[in-house]
Amino acid sequence: MSSHESAMQAARTLVANHHHASLATLSQKWEGHPFASSVAYVADLQGRPVMLLSGLAEHCQNLRADPRASVLISEQKSEHSAEQVARLTLMGRMSPVNLTEAEQQHFLHALPHMADYLQLGDFGFWRLEVEKIRLIAGFAAARWLSGSEYLRAERVLE
Repeated sequence: MSSHESAMQAARTLVANHHHASLATLSQKWEGHPFASSVAYVADLQGRPVMLLSGLAEHCQNLRADPRASVLISEQKSEHSAEQVARLTLMGRMSPVNLTEAEQQHFLHALPHMADYLQLGDFGFWRLEVEKIRLIAGFAAARWLSGSEYLRAERVLE
């Protein structure tokens, strides 16, 4: 396996094995400045982050006006500094999505507490269509990856 293929698998695995991220959108209130918020997500079978967002949330209002977004996902290793852990930024466009019953069950299996939010009525599923990725596999180990290559890669099962 090439180092490029290995990087793709590392990216897919990192996204699949975590459920918390920072979502960055372009602020409508503050002249397009980046606006970051903490969100829960689940990777769909293609590795795209899917989130359940409130229509009242600022990040959701920003996405309706401009769908460009970034999602930062980082390993959770408290004994390491931020520079030592693997992390990646997925960039693309977010859009509302109607999930099938099976896709909803996949999401709720990973994040069962989110079922309560579905009952509130103003929450909906959003998905990032991955266009570019910045993967940092550790200190001084950074590379850019294309979204299409990422979507074709397989994750390593852990």
